[in-house]
Amino acid sequence: MQKFLKYLFFLLFCLFVGECTARIVSYYMGYGFFADNKRFISPFFTGTDTPYPILSKTHGVFVGNHKISYDKEPDEIRLVFIGGSTTKNHTNLENLKYSDELSKILNNHFRDNQITCLNAGVDGFSSAHSLVNLSLRIIEFDPDIIVVHHNTNDRTSSQYGQVLMPDYANKYLSDHFLGYKHRSGFNGFVLRYFKSARILFWGSKSIKSFLQNDSYNYNGVENKELGKKIFQRNLQSMIAICKQFDIVPIFLTQPNKRIQTNFIHREFNDLIIETCEEENVYVINMAEKISANDLNFIDDYHYSGTGILNISKLLAPYITTIIERDILNLSKIFPEN
Repeated sequence: MQKFLKYLFFLLFCLFVGECTARIVSYYMGYGFFADNKRFISPFFTGTDTPYPILSKTHGVFVGNHKISYDKEPDEIRLVFIGGSTTKNHTNLENLKYSDELSKILNNHFRDNQITCLNAGVDGFSSAHSLVNLSLRIIEFDPDIIVVHHNTNDRTSSQYGQVLMPDYANKYLSDHFLGYKHRSGFNGFVLRYFKSARILFWGSKSIKSFLQNDSYNYNGVENKELGKKIFQRNLQSMIAICKQFDIVPIFLTQPNKRIQTNFIHREFNDLIIETCEEENVYVINMAEKISANDLNFIDDYHYSGTGILNISKLLAPYITTIIERDILNLSKIFPEN
């Protein structure tokens, strides 16, 4: 019995040391020593990524630790880039963001104005998330232009669970997309309170498969046809908000390394173009030119440093013209495709 207690205390001691070590690692990675139970903002923002902008009483913090006040300067023009990980641009080795690259180009061109480019991209965000983010949070920063970049996270919502829900709950309430503190059951308890378990979770595929329920459906949901209708409605709602508050919306089609064989991706891009033409708002067919070069990608969707620079060069003349014509009221012909 005494020998058993020694082993038990030794095991508990090892668990204690392991957990303390994990929390120290977490602290130095910027996630804090203790569990952060105040990150829940609304039912739409339950993911593992921080929902940018991070709001305070006087200012917000956007991607890249870009701190900005709610009030604009008299000569300031604000652009907010909205989307998922392909907007956040945090996976390329050079750590480039097309919002940052465009900021350099635009500020070099508009010498009499301060052009502020704010990146509100969040890993995993769909148009549903961005709709809520725009209407309840981003709008507080008085943007002049929003640049919307969505497709993949919306169309893949039809690959989770059995039935597609209008708020994509079938996808975003699955373990893969929920923040740790929102998961249920014993596995959820372990991941909520033990950071050592989180490190093991990300370090081992077998542990990850044990602690995470997989609701991915290779056959797709029963009501796939609803997906495009929901996506278009979300785009239309964002456009309506922009028109109501004198914000100029610019929509981008989304490139894809395998776009020639990914028919559904192309259909969603076509829907973006069709919706923008019907609503008489700007759309830039970025997919048409960026998808043609494999060097623009690090995988099927996410952009390499080369891709980021090429996207910036592609978008710059369009956005320059839109600022001159719609914000500064200068006359100029829109650049040709």
